[in-house]
Order: sequence, then C-alpha cells, then structure tokens
Amino acid sequence: MKLFQSVIPYTQLNFQTNKVSTPFGTMCFPLILEGNAVTDKAEKAAYMLDSGATVLSYEGETYTAELLIGEVLGNFQNNIEVDVMIAAVWRVRVNQQTNECTFKAFLEPGDCDDFSCGPDSGENLESLQFINDAYMMNLGTEDGASLLSRATNGGGMPAAFSTRYPFEQCYDYVDIVKYDRYGLTLPLSSIQSGEMCQAHFVLALKEGVDEEDASTWIAVDRKGEDLLAEHGIS
Repeated sequence: MKLFQSVIPYTQLNFQTNKVSTPFGTMCFPLILEGNAVTDKAEKAAYMLDSGATVLSYEGETYTAELLIGEVLGNFQNNIEVDVMIAAVWRVRVNQQTNECTFKAFLEPGDCDDFSCGPDSGENLESLQFINDAYMMNLGTEDGASLLSRATNGGGMPAAFSTRYPFEQCYDYVDIVKYDRYGLTLPLSSIQSGEMCQAHFVLALKEGVDEEDASTWIAVDRKGEDLLAEHGIS
C-alpha cells in the first residue's frame, strides 16, 4: 500500500472485487480518470487489514489509486442502530495533470427491483435512500460545501477545485455531487501532478421499514478521516 498508511498489520490477498452485495442488488464503487475506469489497464493488488477491511490497489502509468472497503461502527447517540454499515474510501495520486477525475457509487439492481429510491440529503450530506418491503438503506457522501472546505484547507481535495465556486458559497449549499437513478457521482476538476485526492461513500442497511426511523440516514453522515481511523489508517 502506498497511499493508505496502516498502523495495524495487513497481508496481501488475491485480488478482490470493488463491489458490495446488498438486499437491493450490488453496490459498485468505480473511479474514472480521463474517461477510463482505473480497473481497465492498471496493475492490481489487494490487502487485508487485521480490522477486516480490504484495500484494493491500482497502479497505472499516470496514477496510483487505492480503495478501502470495510465495515465501520460509528459512535451514535439517541439509540441509533443499523444492521450493517460499510465505508468505501478512495485515494488517488497522479504523476501528471489529470483533467477528469470522477468518483461514483451506484446500485446494480438484483433480480427483484421492487423498491423505491430517492434523494435524502441534509447538512454536510448528500444521500440516496432505498426502501423495499423488508429493508431500508442509505448511500451517502459529503456535500459540496464540505468538499470545498476540504479543498480550501488542504484536506485531500485538489486545490483547483475550490476556485470553481465563489468562496462565500463554501458555507452554503453548493451543487457538486450529482444524483443518478441509483447512485451518486462526484466529478472533480483537474488534479495537478503530485496531488492526492480522497473521497468516500458510506452504505448503511437496516432490516425493517419505519418512515420515522432516520437511523440509516444518520449513519452515512460521516467524515473520511473518522472512517479510516476505525481501520488504523492515516
């Protein structure tokens, strides 16, 4: 591992998938650079942390990218409970200017697509909620204001990213994350040579349907550094 620094032991694995199975179908976490998925022509490696998380490593001619996928617990109050919470955290570093970098998370529906799906955003959060007759699930990531704040403060977002929007919008709603039919898309502006960028998605699932229960929505409102800290990553 080159981009994720682990303070706990890890072992190398046969390569794993960048997908997660759910009762609604398969959640995918692709990264697109210059119009191509990093999985297309990259040298690949996989590592298992002692925490149980998997790190997938992709090495291309112009980039190094790593994806951590693992269960997280959270520190919730007010009796918030979910059955499963999974984080997917990307880091990518380029060795020449890259004009397109897009992080995605989207559901490939399973055999039964009898479910509803719609936006479920909040302060600092962009989220989609999926509901069928047995489960509730949220997919979440940071909102535009949070991303711009990280870019302005050197928090793992390209410096040029913050110049796309007026500074005063950093603490207001900024339309950056895009909602797809069954997913979320985070498109970035150019990344300069040597810059590293980080983005994350969180998936929370709970059995049972209650329109008054906001557990899965609250669960996906997380910061990337907190997700990584649970797995001993800096």
